[in-house]
Amino acid sequence: MTGRSWSALTLIWAMAGCAYYNAMWSAEHYASDARHLEERGQVSEARAQWALAAAKAEAVVQRHPRSRWADDALVLQVEGMARSGQCQDATEPIARADTSVKGPALRERVELATAQCALAAGRRGAGAAARVQRWRPPLARRVLGGGGGGAAVRL
Repeated sequence: MTGRSWSALTLIWAMAGCAYYNAMWSAEHYASDARHLEERGQVSEARAQWALAAAKAEAVVQRHPRSRWADDALVLQVEGMARSGQCQDATEPIARADTSVKGPALRERVELATAQCALAAGRRGAGAAARVQRWRPPLARRVLGGGGGGAAVRL
């Protein structure tokens, strides 16, 4: 290969990395906006931002399934779908996240989203209860809407 060919390959590789990073940054930005809107009690606006975060994260998962941040994108997709009220469409991404995500913090976010969808579907049974029991008490109180000064998750 000539020097010009190597330069072209390097440029293409760098551009692909930038496109991936930009999409993940956008997904994280939508999620951050959604969290702030939730804190201010703007539920419908927050759900719209969660839907945008889920869509951007899904694009990252589809285009870059083997990247080092693929788990982060998949978890954000699942979390965004659950918190935007798209639980009926979240079954497959949740199943993928259940089998592929290994990090404890990411696993906890997947379990929270799974429990949110179970509660939204009216399934307060064994599956949701078992997941909640494994969580630290403050997080479990948030999901179940209990005391402790934390805001209840709105479904």
